[in-house]
Amino acid sequence: MITKIKKIEGLGIFQDYQPDPKLAEFKTYNLFYGWNGSGKSTLGKLFRHMETHQPIEHNEKLTYKAIISGNQVDERSSISEPIRVFNSAFIKEHTDFEKSTTSSILYIGKEQVDLKNKIKESQEIYERDKAHVSETIIEEKKLEKKLEEFFITTGAELRDLHGTTVYSRATITKNTAKDLWEEVQKSGRTLDEIILSQDILANKIKFIEQGEEKHAQALITLKINDENLFQVQKHVQDLLQENPVHKAVARLAANPDIQAWVQQGLLLHNQHGSNKCEFCNNEISGIRKSELTEHFNDAFQVLQKNIHAAIQELEQMRIVIPQYQIQAFYEEFKIQINGGLALLEEDVQRINLHFDALIDRLKIKQKNPLETGFPAAFITLDLLPSWVQHFNSVVTEHNDAVKNFITKAAEYRKSIDLHVVAHNAKVSNLSALLNEYSNALGTIKVMTPLLKEAEAVIEALKIKLADDTTLIVEINNDLHKFLGRQEITLVKNPTGGYTLERHSKKATNLSEGEKSAISLVYFINKLKEKETKIQDLIVVFDDPMSSFDSNHLFAASSYIMNNCKVAKQLFILTHNFWFYKLIRDWCHKEFRKETEIYCLKKGKIVKADSTLIDHHSEYHFIFSRLLEWSVLEEVPLSDHFSLANHSRRLLESFNAFKTPSQSGFASILKLAQIKSIPKDVTDKLYYFLHKYSHLDRIEGHEHIVENIQGEGKQIALDTLSIINAIDPDHYASMITLCSGKAQ
Repeated sequence: MITKIKKIEGLGIFQDYQPDPKLAEFKTYNLFYGWNGSGKSTLGKLFRHMETHQPIEHNEKLTYKAIISGNQVDERSSISEPIRVFNSAFIKEHTDFEKSTTSSILYIGKEQVDLKNKIKESQEIYERDKAHVSETIIEEKKLEKKLEEFFITTGAELRDLHGTTVYSRATITKNTAKDLWEEVQKSGRTLDEIILSQDILANKIKFIEQGEEKHAQALITLKINDENLFQVQKHVQDLLQENPVHKAVARLAANPDIQAWVQQGLLLHNQHGSNKCEFCNNEISGIRKSELTEHFNDAFQVLQKNIHAAIQELEQMRIVIPQYQIQAFYEEFKIQINGGLALLEEDVQRINLHFDALIDRLKIKQKNPLETGFPAAFITLDLLPSWVQHFNSVVTEHNDAVKNFITKAAEYRKSIDLHVVAHNAKVSNLSALLNEYSNALGTIKVMTPLLKEAEAVIEALKIKLADDTTLIVEINNDLHKFLGRQEITLVKNPTGGYTLERHSKKATNLSEGEKSAISLVYFINKLKEKETKIQDLIVVFDDPMSSFDSNHLFAASSYIMNNCKVAKQLFILTHNFWFYKLIRDWCHKEFRKETEIYCLKKGKIVKADSTLIDHHSEYHFIFSRLLEWSVLEEVPLSDHFSLANHSRRLLESFNAFKTPSQSGFASILKLAQIKSIPKDVTDKLYYFLHKYSHLDRIEGHEHIVENIQGEGKQIALDTLSIINAIDPDHYASMITLCSGKAQ
């Protein structure tokens, strides 16, 4: 049990609370009465903090000390005693009314409310993210189209630019522009560094355009072997003068044609093993074969082979000039090559004719190896090497120009292409466009699987919400008993929560009292769950009648008393005097010795006086409060607004039985004037009470606090003097009952 609260700091109106040492300890049944602003809800928050151990909103600096089960605990302690608190926080946490145009759905129980709120929150986030992804997809498509248009346009521009140059046949598409843009990005240079000036751009384009007409393939250079020319000629002359026969047949030597015919015949006869002449069929004598064999000896065969090899070598030494065309050369080389080419051809022809003459003589020698009467003429190349060298140098220069043009033109083309892409990219702000596109793709890639996960989570939460097993039958039975009629019924909703029906029809509007009744019934049913015993619980009710009308006073009080009288300890805090009176009378009748009654006054817990304990109306309590204020030297600043409310309530209650035909307190003030109360007093009191009682705002321009503080004591005195003037006997009786003295 909670027996005492020793200290409260930093909690709303309880900024520095320490109880009077004489204040009685809490008992089994504890009743607290206090008007709005006295600290009831704040004290309820403290009990709620003890129950949940969760921080109190806006009260991070809360400190307290209490005695529970004989042990001192504070804000850091884990409370061993199970506490259950019914207050606005419980209602908010455990019940949620979702109103629609067709019905009201109640989510009851913390798990249901949390699930419902989680589903709602998750659904809102999902819909927001889904809409964001949808918008991003649309934007991504727009950006993709813009990028596609950029590369198509840039590719077409490049194609048009090179349409009349050497690169006119090159395939240029949007992909070409994309590849070039990748090169721009990888180059490490800024767009401004890549973009060419107009002069440089024009010169590079002109170079490519001028080079196109003159562009040619590389030409072959002329090759001659002048180093071996003398040796070859000397070898040929030696062959022509060589005589390979020692004993020659005179007739054959004199007749080369016969010699060649006989040589071939001898070879055939030897191959066929014939001893007869194949021409005359006469026997060939051994002497004749010997003569012929001697005539055609080994030296003769070697000479034949050498002559054949020399002929081949001379033929290979013939100079062949490639079939050049002057048009194949660049203009600057045509003049150099034009005149020299004819002279070169004449010299080459002279050399080749000499080679032809040598070949002819070798062929004669080949037919008649014994012939040795050939002139020993030699020929030189004269100017040929210099002509060849000149020709080849011109060809080399031409080939270098061809190579350099291709390289330079390719280099210029690349710089022009990069310029076009970079220039268009800068004008179109392509980098920003690509960044937006990349971000959009990244968002879609990340968010798409997350949306699927969110869908699965929401579906799982909905299934869990629909599977709730709250004992709605017990709640409906208690609700009907509480309201005294079967007007409101909770019906399980297939998708979760409970549909509210009024007279078997879907209810669209519930009063605050009906909502509070459902919350209270649920709270008490929670106290009776199987896993808990109410006999083990400390139960706290913080203003359970705050939303009930007078018709529910008896139902609420009896419902709480009948269900919670077996609780281990009971705390009831209320501002409703009639509800307080019902609970007080029940406690006094059933458990007087186990009951303690307290009054809350501006953040102070005090023992209730006789006006709250023994009397049967709120009137006695209000009268005693005004008596207390009237005898003070100065009314505390914290009590001034309460003083205005108390004065008004007292005069209204007094008016109810003195002038029942008139409502409010204005008629009492008029009656007071008749009873000799000055008009300036009644006017001041009327203005003061009308102005400051139930004040729902703070006004700074009239120094309200200073006005009230200066007049508070006099207001209490004036209020009591009016009652005394109108009904002295009643006033004297109230003074006696309240044990006070009028000033």
